[in-house]
Amino acid sequence: LDSRHVLAFRLRGELLLAAGQAEHAIVAYFQANNYAKDLNSYRGLVAAYLSTRKYKEALCTAKEAVATLPNNAYAVALVGRVLATSPEGTDKARRAFQKALALDAACADAA
Repeated sequence: LDSRHVLAFRLRGELLLAAGQAEHAIVAYFQANNYAKDLNSYRGLVAAYLSTRKYKEALCTAKEAVATLPNNAYAVALVGRVLATSPEGTDKARRAFQKALALDAACADAA
């Protein structure tokens, strides 16, 4: 892999996550995120964290996505997705999804 090719790291993360190697996928997505802080890298990293039950890391990553991509409905929906995984986070998740839909009514991740 080219050490600076973001797409290669994201693809590696997707393949590793699909193969059930979430810990290795975290590393690949983290490397992709180091080179380009984009929504797809954040999504993959959050998915990998959630599959390893690292909820705190998933939430921190999703919040970082919102800080990096302000007013991005899909980033806000990513926070909602993480919050929805815990029973005590359902109200916060609903508010996050509502905020995402207010930013972009066509945001499929929040619907």
